[in-house]
Amino acid sequence: LTQIVHTSMESSTADYEAITTYRYDGKGRIAEIKLTSTYDGLGNETIIAYEYNEQGQLQVRRHFSAMVNCPIIEVVRVEYTYGAANEPDSSAYYSLRPWKGQDLFHNLSYKYTYANGVMTRVKTYPIDPEFQFLPYEDDIRYDKGKAPFSASPVQLALMLDYDADGFALNLPQLNNITSVTRWSEDGQLHHAYDLQYTFSDKGY
Repeated sequence: LTQIVHTSMESSTADYEAITTYRYDGKGRIAEIKLTSTYDGLGNETIIAYEYNEQGQLQVRRHFSAMVNCPIIEVVRVEYTYGAANEPDSSAYYSLRPWKGQDLFHNLSYKYTYANGVMTRVKTYPIDPEFQFLPYEDDIRYDKGKAPFSASPVQLALMLDYDADGFALNLPQLNNITSVTRWSEDGQLHHAYDLQYTFSDKGY
């Protein structure tokens, strides 16, 4: 997979087109993702770079903003740690606050839970005092079908860019999400949704 072109089908944004381009390193791992769109204006890009440790595990994901006639600025950094099963155990999310200079601030931390090698829970913790909300957990369920990019090296990038608020477009595993239920730490239901799929004869 080297490129995905997103074209708007809505009349209000008929001219909108977004392009996602994937670049791989010599070992076939995802090395960079470049995002461009007509909405952002010609020449403006978001670049996501991936760094690996000696064990071949994704260690850092960096997001850069590249705008015309402006220096490239790092706006997000995500650092991953791994458990004994060689699976992402937790991550720390840092982001830029332009009004405080170019330093990145540790805003959120994530804790991942697995069952039979499948990510079934993601707990989100606010770290920065400016993030005023209780920790919450996403309980995730799957079918046994194949995710659209399960055979592609780009799947790693999608797996570790989990975002339930993005309607599960970023799939954290090789199967398809069938439901996500978010609970606040005080036991309150935050939101829940279900997803259904239609499969090809090959099981995709």
